[in-house]
Amino acid sequence: MKFLIVDDIPESLKPLTSTLRGRDHKITVARDLSVAWRYIEQKKQFDLIVIDIALDRYVEAFAEEQSIIRNGLTTRGHEDLPMSGQALGLRLWHQRNKLQQRYCYTTNHMYLWLPNLDPADPEFSGGEAADHAAVIMDKSSLWQNNVEDKFTAARNEWDTQKWLG
Repeated sequence: MKFLIVDDIPESLKPLTSTLRGRDHKITVARDLSVAWRYIEQKKQFDLIVIDIALDRYVEAFAEEQSIIRNGLTTRGHEDLPMSGQALGLRLWHQRNKLQQRYCYTTNHMYLWLPNLDPADPEFSGGEAADHAAVIMDKSSLWQNNVEDKFTAARNEWDTQKWLG
């Protein structure tokens, strides 16, 4: 499989990317949204894009998505959470039928994100937070012996839910 991993601290995922490469998966790493989006725009199709949900860098090209997410967080009293990773996900979600690109999120702060997902959020057709557990993963639960299975499960969830239309 081909993965794009978007994380501002990719060194924290080195053991996982090393494991995946050792199993003949192709890994591309991007430290920020701009680089990741460039790869996607170049029509590099990935089996799964793995996004650190809590990237904390404002990117002008993602102003619309960041505003939508910031407004949602603010209405729930969490305006201080970093969210530019989710901005990339939201853009991918809006363009999912055109791009046919699957993605998932990772975070070191699952206790912050999962309970604060809003069922009215445009991604993943609403639903309860537990419905999205396959596509939002706690980084501490990703190990060399399970990362391949977890990323495959996230990819397969897109097919199960028919999110690509």
